[in-house]
Amino acid sequence: MDTDPLQDAPPARYAVESDSEDEIGHSPGSRPDRAAPTYKLVSNLPQGDHGPLMIICGPIARYWLSGFEGQTIGSIQLDETLVVEYWRTNTKRLVAVLTHRLPLGAQQLVAQSILETRGDSEQIIVIDSYSYLAYISGQPRIQDDHPIRYLSTSPSAETLASKDN
Repeated sequence: MDTDPLQDAPPARYAVESDSEDEIGHSPGSRPDRAAPTYKLVSNLPQGDHGPLMIICGPIARYWLSGFEGQTIGSIQLDETLVVEYWRTNTKRLVAVLTHRLPLGAQQLVAQSILETRGDSEQIIVIDSYSYLAYISGQPRIQDDHPIRYLSTSPSAETLASKDN
């Protein structure tokens, strides 16, 4: 609260003790609610069993694509921008390559679209790289030399039990 040291009387008690400045009378008013942005998502991937899913994100995805020889079989477009490419490897693994940084509101839409491509019992592997700014190291790091993060799921116990019978 701002007080004027040259005024004749101390400020009113409610002005000193209040934690809300709108009681004083110079409130900026309520903020207008912003509408949540809407995104147009178009996914095209041929139907069928695609096997295990590997998701490669970030700078490592661009590096991986530069040396990969395979065929692209689908994609995801977000507001007419290609953000994910689906590739088929020689081992029949489906690879989703995410090369763009997505807006926060679109991340769930793209992730849900990618996960809908896999079978219920298929393995998922996520490969990403640490940001060099977030990686704590005693040695200085080159910006293009990101350490890799790897996360993998395994098939469910029900699937394993049904394969044993």
